Amino acid sequence: MLYETVWLVFALMITIILSIGLLGLFLSSSIPGLKLRPLPIIISVLIILTAIYFSFHWTIEKRKIQTWTQEAEQVIKKYLETHKK
Repeated sequence: MLYETVWLVFALMITIILSIGLLGLFLSSSIPGLKLRPLPIIISVLIILTAIYFSFHWTIEKRKIQTWTQEAEQVIKKYLETHKK
């Protein structure tokens, strides 16, 4: 259960980061002046690349994340068993 929760939060963060990057790309054309226009495009592309990097990093480290969350679940279960009301 903990792994699914962590994955859901991670997926939501990646979606938000990608949305911000794409929104920046679309809105960069509305900035007046030729000198200021490349900066938001560069920042938006960097934001999108960051989201892609973390998405691939999750895929690579999936097994390790699963073991960490399983260990954390075991610790939480042991704590709850020893501290019953």
